[in-house]
Amino acid sequence: MLPGYTHNIINLSETEPLVTVMWANECFDPSKPDTFFEVVE
Repeated sequence: MLPGYTHNIINLSETEPLVTVMWANECFDPSKPDTFFEVVE
């Protein structure tokens, strides 16, 4: 995901669970957060 974009993941399968794998190239630094919550409808 590119920086500055909001994303929403939806499982469209009626029979299979959704499995996602997330990876980050650095540890989260709470003194300099770069992730912000935004409601997606």
